[in-house]
Amino acid sequence: MVTQQDVQRAMAFPLALGDCSAKDIEAVIPGFSAVQSGAGLPRWSDKTYAQGWSTGADYVPYFTRVCYVWTSRAENKQQTAFIGVGANYSRSSPYSLRTDMCLNQDGTVQPRYEWDNSSNAWGFRECLQPNPHVGTPFPDWLESDGALIMGQIRGNPEFGLASNQTLNLIAARAPRGGGELAIFWVWFLENGVGILFSEGNYVNPLSHNLQVIDYNLFVRNARLSEEDFYNPCGWAKARNAKVLAAHGHFMHIG
Repeated sequence: MVTQQDVQRAMAFPLALGDCSAKDIEAVIPGFSAVQSGAGLPRWSDKTYAQGWSTGADYVPYFTRVCYVWTSRAENKQQTAFIGVGANYSRSSPYSLRTDMCLNQDGTVQPRYEWDNSSNAWGFRECLQPNPHVGTPFPDWLESDGALIMGQIRGNPEFGLASNQTLNLIAARAPRGGGELAIFWVWFLENGVGILFSEGNYVNPLSHNLQVIDYNLFVRNARLSEEDFYNPCGWAKARNAKVLAAHGHFMHIG
């Protein structure tokens, strides 16, 4: 869909009203097969690094970097940098601002930076009020959320796959509390390397958001150090460990 007319035609004749089988999909996407399985779900490694481009409610796609370390349920952290999320503040220079989401089991902090041309570096600006905290994701967050492999694509070069590679299309959902529901669609290769991540959060038909991260690099067992997790706002301290430990899902980033 490219033009407004394309969108109008799609809304007038939604696919939900048409007959569609797995063979029909395979005719359009070679290598596709419809499967439904809870076996073989991927896990994040104890040290995971990922980077890619995000699209969401902002005016432009923005660069995203994720650093993740897991040692135990009590000691873990994730730092996600969103470069370009500043489009919410300045349409004229959307990539001049950066917001980090630094979370552990005890809470979330959000340092904000602005690009300094004179020093050619990010300069710290302020600590933002964080989004509601929902805990650091567990390495097995997909299995914990009852995820299922809903389909597979094998050997399709249009998806960057070699002839012997299989891409799993996985769906999961997680209640956020307060009536909000998070819906995930994620793509992983069989070797556990992430390709695509999407999260939609829904409260009611009139209140929802969606974010998609297209990974161009996903490293399992990455060489991460404390420098990768530096933030000038400091890390959250324990406030209500029992409540936070009960959650193991991704943060609300919409």
